Amino acid sequence: MPSTSLFCTASVGVAKWQGNDDDIEALVNRADRALYAAKANGRDRVEVADGRSREALALVTPTSHAA
Repeated sequence: MPSTSLFCTASVGVAKWQGNDDDIEALVNRADRALYAAKANGRDRVEVADGRSREALALVTPTSHAA
């Protein structure tokens, strides 16, 4: 049986609850905008709704994808 490799990446949008003056719709909207920013900025990264960004691979230990 031939060997098959699978490589996955993830783009994530993160938003912080702003307290009692915030509502769920606004929270989800900020997270959604951050998600689309992550995709637009190269994918495989995390974007935080306040404008900070990090490459997704910097947040986890990368594994080798060599065959």
